Amino acid sequence: AFNSQSDDKSSGSGDEDEDAIDIFNRLAPVLVLRALPLDAFDDVSSVKDVHTHVLRRMLNIQDEYEDVRRVASEVFGRMPSDIIERELFPALRDAYAGAKVSRNDLARVRTCMFSCNCALASRGVDAFSD
Repeated sequence: AFNSQSDDKSSGSGDEDEDAIDIFNRLAPVLVLRALPLDAFDDVSSVKDVHTHVLRRMLNIQDEYEDVRRVASEVFGRMPSDIIERELFPALRDAYAGAKVSRNDLARVRTCMFSCNCALASRGVDAFSD
């Protein structure tokens, strides 16, 4: 479910029922992760592969629905601080570097910042290490 891809999510296909089913199929896995308690994310080994898929979903501007990216950003913000610092901050720096010329990079900056906000909301000052 995490690896499903489709063509372009920015333009509708014209069939609203198919779009709704596609959105639900893409959104369901990250909604299940969002429903988990915060301490389920504390064990780095248990979220080892999950964080890669969630990060890919949240940064996939062209091929993912905005609702899916938003929930994936929220879920990524619940990851342990070392994963956030190792994965999210470099993605934020890369997106920031290209944001002046690329709308996709600007959207990635917003996505990363939303994830940082979610990290602070869920973990407080412990969201980021010293």
